[in-house]
Amino acid sequence: IEERLRSARAPMRPARRIDDEFLDKGGLLEVASDDTYQKNPHAILRTFLVYEQELGVKQLSARTLRALYNARSLMDSEYRADPANRAMFMKILKQPAGITHAFRLMNQTSVLGRYLWPFRRIVGQMQHDLFHVYTVDQHILMVLRNVRRFFIPEHAH
Repeated sequence: IEERLRSARAPMRPARRIDDEFLDKGGLLEVASDDTYQKNPHAILRTFLVYEQELGVKQLSARTLRALYNARSLMDSEYRADPANRAMFMKILKQPAGITHAFRLMNQTSVLGRYLWPFRRIVGQMQHDLFHVYTVDQHILMVLRNVRRFFIPEHAH
């Protein structure tokens, strides 16, 4: 819906091809084809690396979200054990910017829980008392954000 509203308000700039698998469609990261992930399952994690690296990209398109949803079964134990996927995950973590946003997006799309199997068990888990306002998965993502800030000079105290 948001994509359609945006296109109705202002003319969208033409899609820019990032590579063979992804396009920047007016700030939305879009898969080049609906079967991108079936053809190359490594592209699932690479989606989030491209999201971090492409400065104009702010969100995933509906088409990309649908393709990720349809490819969720590809993220099995073999996928998790694949050295290429492990290297891609580490690359995502080592980017100079966008890590927290990428991890939140990975969590929202269930990719994080499917790739880090133990993480799947804590998604949506709540501590019921007056002091905890975040679910366990959200709390961990906040910790990741705060630890990352230790290494950013503008956040140093």
